[in-house]
Amino acid sequence: MKHVSAAETSTDTLVEQTVTVEANKVEIEKSKETVSDPSKENPEKLQNESFLLGEDVEAKEIKAQNAVLKEDIALRKEIKDTDVVITETNVNPKEDNDFTNECQLCQFGEMRNDLYITIERGEFEKGGKSVARNVEVTMFIVDSTGQILKDFISFGSGEPLATEFHSFVLYHNNSPRWAELLKLPIPVDKFKGAHLRFEFRHCSTKEKGEKKLFGFSFAPLMQENGRTLPDGTHELIVHKCEENVSLQDTSRYLKFPFSKGHLLGINHPTVKTTKESFWITSFLCSTKLTQNG
Repeated sequence: MKHVSAAETSTDTLVEQTVTVEANKVEIEKSKETVSDPSKENPEKLQNESFLLGEDVEAKEIKAQNAVLKEDIALRKEIKDTDVVITETNVNPKEDNDFTNECQLCQFGEMRNDLYITIERGEFEKGGKSVARNVEVTMFIVDSTGQILKDFISFGSGEPLATEFHSFVLYHNNSPRWAELLKLPIPVDKFKGAHLRFEFRHCSTKEKGEKKLFGFSFAPLMQENGRTLPDGTHELIVHKCEENVSLQDTSRYLKFPFSKGHLLGINHPTVKTTKESFWITSFLCSTKLTQNG
């Protein structure tokens, strides 16, 4: 039987203690790595924490939205309680001006009488020329006495009121399209008996400054039964005219039909001049006048 000495026993014990210390060091290092690197933590725990954080952010967003909603409801209630009438104008949105597609606020008791006119397009003949015309449209507002009303044409965009309107000119084009929107703030007392007159001129490129009148159209603002010009697009008759003098006496042409919708049958003399047409669109926003009669 082999005998183990005391020295050997103490050596074995020392070795076991050293192994235990080293094992403890390894465990401590592992725990440090786990604390410093969150990715090594429990994935389910991290997912739960992220979900809770997301819930927190969503709750804050909902709270902010509710605050805005409450403010909007309060503002709507405040507007509803005041004497304000909102009238939307369905004007042509083609032009970039300050009254396009506008929503006006009319205070209680305020009077408004605004006529919106869009110069749409025209169909003209060559008139004996080898090439198409360079057509310019000039518009006036004429009252019941034949006088031109001054400063009742608004171009928008902060421009001052004008007495007449001049369109742009398209070079050699017998079917020009303008689509220009105008606002006419005509007082009610001047509305009755007034009409719009559109004069058409050929702008010569050979002789600068020469503009030759070749025709005109007109549109009464009110009908005989007291109703105003209906909203919508109107195809106006282009009456032949070569002298400005003939337009000074409005009674000479106001007896003629102004629109193809007002012709008195195919035997009417005006039918012979209907090859040329001019289109406008009208819209009236008024607190006094009506289209219903």
